[in-house]
Amino acid sequence: MSRRHASILLGLLSALSSATQVIGQGRPVAPTPPITLETDWGDPDLQGQWNSQTSTPLERPLGGVLAGRATLTASEAETLETANRARFDLPPREGSVGNYNAFWRDIGQALTRTSLIIDPPNGRIPALSAAGLVRLDRERDARSLRGPANSPDTYKDLSPWTRCISRGWNGIGSWYSSNYQIFQTPEFVVIFQELIHEARIVPLDGRPHLPGIIPQWMGDSRGHWEGATLVVETTNFDPKANYQGSRDPCT
Repeated sequence: MSRRHASILLGLLSALSSATQVIGQGRPVAPTPPITLETDWGDPDLQGQWNSQTSTPLERPLGGVLAGRATLTASEAETLETANRARFDLPPREGSVGNYNAFWRDIGQALTRTSLIIDPPNGRIPALSAAGLVRLDRERDARSLRGPANSPDTYKDLSPWTRCISRGWNGIGSWYSSNYQIFQTPEFVVIFQELIHEARIVPLDGRPHLPGIIPQWMGDSRGHWEGATLVVETTNFDPKANYQGSRDPCT
C-alpha cells in the first residue's frame, strides 16, 4: 500500500470512528485532526517504499491505440496493463530461452494518461539535434562492423546495467525490480534503488556542484524545494552513462 493510500484509509477510519461515537453516545466528539504529509521539519514527506512499474510508456506512441490521445478511460488503462502482463506468458520467440514470464513482472498501476511525459503536451521527448543524430548514426555504423547487435564482441558492447555496474539515475518504464526507498533529512534526500542497490544522494543545503572533472555513474545532484515540488539538477554524469542516446560524444 502506498503512503497516499494509507493516509486516505486512516482518514476514513478516523471519520468512521467519530461517527460511531456520535451515534452510540449521543454527544459531540472532537474533530479528528487532519493528516498531513510533512516531515517534522516542515518539508513535504516523500519517505517510504515506492514502485514505478506501469504500462504507461514514457513517450506517447506515434502509432497504435495510444497515438493522438492524451488520456484513456479507467477501463482502457486497466485493459492495457492486464494485456501487457499477459504478453509475458506467451511462447518465447525463436531463439529466446523464455527466461522471464509474468511471474517476474512487477504488478503496475494502470494510469489513464497515455504517456508519463506531460510537458511538452505531445508527450514526446524533444528530438535530438542534428549533431546528435549524426553521432548516433556513426556509433551504429561502427558497431555493425563488429557483428550483430545481440552478439557482443567485447565487454564495451555491453551496457553498465548488463554488467551490473550501474542502472543509471532512473528506472522509468521498467517492468522488473522497480522498487525504491526514499529517506529524508533536512539536508538530504536519498533515493535507494532496488536494482544494483544504488543510492542517489541529493543534497539540499545549497552546496556547489563538484568540479566537472569528477564524473559519477548517477551524476552529481543538487536539490531544492519549490513549494511541494522537489527540483533536482544533475551534472557530471560518467561518460559511459547513456540515457536515450545522451552521453559524452567522445565515448
